Amino acid sequence: MLDSSQTLCDVAISPCCTDASTVSLARRLSATMSGNYTLLRIGLSCSGSCPNELLAIDDVVRRNNSLATRAAHFVKGTRHKYCGAAAELIGFNQGLVEKVQELAAVDENEAASRIKRSLKSISELEDFMRFMGVVKRSVSCHRREDGQKQIVDLNRDCWLHIRQFVKVGDILD
Repeated sequence: MLDSSQTLCDVAISPCCTDASTVSLARRLSATMSGNYTLLRIGLSCSGSCPNELLAIDDVVRRNNSLATRAAHFVKGTRHKYCGAAAELIGFNQGLVEKVQELAAVDENEAASRIKRSLKSISELEDFMRFMGVVKRSVSCHRREDGQKQIVDLNRDCWLHIRQFVKVGDILD
């Protein structure tokens, strides 16, 4: 459940059963959590019975906090590829909204609006190519003799469809 959750950012687990069940839970979580990019806080105690599992869980939480912080900086105006890739990866989640609220001292609605605007700022072809450093001003191509379509010939809908699969992190420096 946690590995695919797109909404949970804070989990507290109070073991009411035996320590063995808590250890079992920690083992399951540590094995499946690497695909989770929303969890920013987790409270789980294994009383020293599963240190490796707790380290793996803590690593995921630490990575997610780092991503949320970089994404929040992108939303605030830091236009580095590293920050843009983080914003694109985690997109709209409550943890990012909270980080933006914290960094920008704004309410939840304003934070969500800023996130939306910042992600939109790199969605269009020209904006994306400039942000990635592929072009300085605008995208242009030499006319092909065979008349084949080129990237500048794509309409907006086609580009946005392609853009779903081309991420900021995919473009090499």
